[in-house]
Amino acid sequence: MTDDRVTLIDVVPRRTAVIADTVTPEDFPSRWGPMLDEVYFFVRACPEFAAALAGSPAPHWTNVMLYRGEAPNVEVGVLAPSTFAPQGRIVASTLPGGRVLTATHHGDPTTIGVTHNAVRAEARDRGLTSTGVLWEIYGHPDDTGTFATEVFHALA
Repeated sequence: MTDDRVTLIDVVPRRTAVIADTVTPEDFPSRWGPMLDEVYFFVRACPEFAAALAGSPAPHWTNVMLYRGEAPNVEVGVLAPSTFAPQGRIVASTLPGGRVLTATHHGDPTTIGVTHNAVRAEARDRGLTSTGVLWEIYGHPDDTGTFATEVFHALA
């Protein structure tokens, strides 16, 4: 289910720890899970992440996925609390800053395309041009197991 409010806002860049890759849309559903598992393996052992979560009653990381272009070039990972030393395929990156259209997707992540389509329609209706860079920031499950995902489309 999509929150029917698509809003135009300015966002600041946010640090991430990700694996960057180029995948086909057909391959992505089977690839993102192992990529995220690899990032989690890294952050569990990373001192900078451990220090940021010290004292948290239920430590967790916020998952992100960034898409650039049609291929797509993807980045799968988590928000980073600070700078860190990259290792192996895990690199430091940044979610873009600037003007975006955004909406919130609630529920089943496999239907998130509905929310992306709502954002695209709003851009067309407002005469705005997307850069082709979009991303998702995943919330954490509530008591019912559902969660909200924020969808962002960067504007030219």
